[in-house]
Amino acid sequence: MKLAETDNRKRRRRKGAFVIREADLAQASEAQVESLPQPISLRGKRALDWILTATFGILALPLVMLLAVLIKCISPGPAFYGQTRIGQHGKIFRIWKLRTMVNDAEARLQAYLKTNGEARREWENGCKLKNDPRVIPLIGKGLRSSGLDELPQIWNVAVGDMSWVGPRPFPEYHLEHLDDDFRRIREAMAPGITGLWQVEHRGDHSPKTIQRWDTFYAQHRSIWMDVQILARTPWTMLSGMFPRNSPRQNKCDAS
Repeated sequence: MKLAETDNRKRRRRKGAFVIREADLAQASEAQVESLPQPISLRGKRALDWILTATFGILALPLVMLLAVLIKCISPGPAFYGQTRIGQHGKIFRIWKLRTMVNDAEARLQAYLKTNGEARREWENGCKLKNDPRVIPLIGKGLRSSGLDELPQIWNVAVGDMSWVGPRPFPEYHLEHLDDDFRRIREAMAPGITGLWQVEHRGDHSPKTIQRWDTFYAQHRSIWMDVQILARTPWTMLSGMFPRNSPRQNKCDAS
């Protein structure tokens, strides 16, 4: 009996207050969009978004303005960066971030990849670089690793393009690495500022990892799960600022 109980515990991964079983993750990876359950309360989720936006939007505004001024002082160009993303039901919208890369980021990336074979293989493998030549000095890496560059997305939540919790809205060239069924599952939900994948494996951008955790969230999402993910997000941000091992690799979106 004790051996059975021990084996049962090993098959489960306790994350926060909810239990995620490895078997559930495996089944989630094979899910189809038609099999996804409907959320318990879309109105409740939207109400939570509004409460958080009204509260933290006001609190975050001075910090966003301060960071915008620092960006302007360090790197010529706009402090904010907008990029087209695909949202719920395939809706195209413009996501906003604090700019963390130089203005000629794409040209620098291509030149760097052309002359550095190892970096090119690293980019092709996961759309990320350990040493990214595009990031602005002094504060760029810190903003990206902590997620503070994403604070302007509170505006996206306010206008209804995003939710506080949901799958991250990736650029099109990142979505090309995801299969069609998984893309349809993602588009069935509002994209989020934070999400289950971010608080579980934020440093792992492999398509397989993203698919497992985003699909699991799609199958089990609830207001209570959203609250737990939100509660864990500040620790995830701090972990990004002060990593225990190697520095977090830069995301592939040029912003």
